[in-house]
Amino acid sequence: MWWQGIPAYVDQKLGLIGHYAADSDAAAAIVLRQAKAHLRAQGCTFAAGPIDGSTWESYRFVTQRSPEAPFFLEPDQPDAWPEHFRAQGFAALANYTSALCTNLTRRLASVARVRERLCRLGISLRQLNQADPIADLQAIYRLSTTSFRHNFLQGPISEAAFVQKYQALLPYIDPMLVVLAEHADQLVGFVFSVPNQLQTQRGEPLDTLIIKTVAIDPEAQYRGLGAVLIEEIQLTAHQCGYQRAIHALMHETNRSSYLSKRYDASTIRCYKLFGRYL
Repeated sequence: MWWQGIPAYVDQKLGLIGHYAADSDAAAAIVLRQAKAHLRAQGCTFAAGPIDGSTWESYRFVTQRSPEAPFFLEPDQPDAWPEHFRAQGFAALANYTSALCTNLTRRLASVARVRERLCRLGISLRQLNQADPIADLQAIYRLSTTSFRHNFLQGPISEAAFVQKYQALLPYIDPMLVVLAEHADQLVGFVFSVPNQLQTQRGEPLDTLIIKTVAIDPEAQYRGLGAVLIEEIQLTAHQCGYQRAIHALMHETNRSSYLSKRYDASTIRCYKLFGRYL
């Protein structure tokens, strides 16, 4: 449980419940009642979970599945666990989806017009710098903290912790599939994707890319850059032999959900974050 240094939730004092596990309904009832009581004792008026201390870490439960197998870096858990939270008075606090796109070569006329405008503005695209990926990760950190500052329950993270977290993924990354947008030598947007390594572990052909994170400088002049980056990464992935892209873990109100629909991506998974008043 966490109750200090937690982001605000409306006018409530928020507490978080994470690293959750229970092997029976009875055990779940005991541990969640204790969690609620402890957070109340710390002055919390609202509890949310599962969140492992921060939305920079693992959070959310899978609440709707499909025949599509789990993908790399996706949260997963027994189906009983969301019911454990519901039985203790928790209800959906936020909804998320992952969607599968099978047409990586689709181009939208509106995106082409945005690309032309951004090109005239002087914005250029490049891949992750293999010679100095840490410098790129530091720039990605700075942009992420700006771009995501209004995201739901977004809390702080230090540069060192962020770089360490993403540096651990570098062995699994194809630098061509991380695209950075720069303007006057400053990072103003990026799309971070990884191959679906679980396909390899299952002995399947590696044909799926996971689009994990898209971030854009919020200044108005960069409007539409996210769509350009998504189209760019999908076209590049197709040239590298990928056939599919998973638009991963999108909040229901995020613009990425809208963009995903424009590329005819179909929902393969739904997730919920739960909360309740204490």
